[in-house]
Amino acid sequence: MVSKILLDTLRNISWRIPKHTSIDNHIFVMGAPRSGTTLLQTILSAHPNISGSQRESGIFTRQNIFNAKRQFCDLNEQQILSIYQESSDIVNFFDNIARAVKKREGGMRFLEKTPQHILKIPFLLKYFPKAQFICIYRDGRDCYCSARKHQGIPQGSNLAKYAIYWKKCIEAQLKARTNDNMLEVKYEHLTNSPKTEIQRIMVFLKEQFDSNQINPKYYSMDKRSYLPQFSMLRKDITPVSQQRWRKELTLHEIDRFNRLAAKQLSALGYEIG
Repeated sequence: MVSKILLDTLRNISWRIPKHTSIDNHIFVMGAPRSGTTLLQTILSAHPNISGSQRESGIFTRQNIFNAKRQFCDLNEQQILSIYQESSDIVNFFDNIARAVKKREGGMRFLEKTPQHILKIPFLLKYFPKAQFICIYRDGRDCYCSARKHQGIPQGSNLAKYAIYWKKCIEAQLKARTNDNMLEVKYEHLTNSPKTEIQRIMVFLKEQFDSNQINPKYYSMDKRSYLPQFSMLRKDITPVSQQRWRKELTLHEIDRFNRLAAKQLSALGYEIG
């Protein structure tokens, strides 16, 4: 008798060779860890036409999506089991998850934020041709300053590991930057001029800007804002977290990060030194 573990493994493999191409206009937010993906997600989700989940799906990463302990977009176990039965591959499954969330939240479009999905951008661009992708990026040295105090980011425990991972994420972004369905957002621009930058993003999404999107009274409704690592979500958007690396990193750490990721820092317009 074939075990459930083996069946799930085989189904994971077969589902990752999609038979379907999505026709839905989802919104994907992605980027290297601690680049501002959560901030951007909460701002965009404050729009009445956009529905999402505070829980990262990670659907397109190398996980067992049939693990009974997995939760997708805060849907309950019975809903997930039903969606498994309705779906035939990972693209179809994602679309069905999105439809369930939109039905629950009432929005017209589904927004999904998983930072590491930036590493799956070629796959996502191919199988979600109607979707729009927003990649937010930030000075990698500031990202590391934030990541090393974050228990949920394993690369943050080691400067070299984080720099190499950040570089990998940026390289994936740079390869896809000419695609018409992808928009790059610089964290520093967003925190310097939030209204201007969000208006630019909403033009890309072909949605009307809503002033509530930059009002912390609305975007701080995200329950993660009460976690220490997301405390900034309860405050006005300001540039206070820019250039942390100049104060928090030693000269040796700065030099090491620069040597590991100088090409990528320069490509994004960041000063080396």
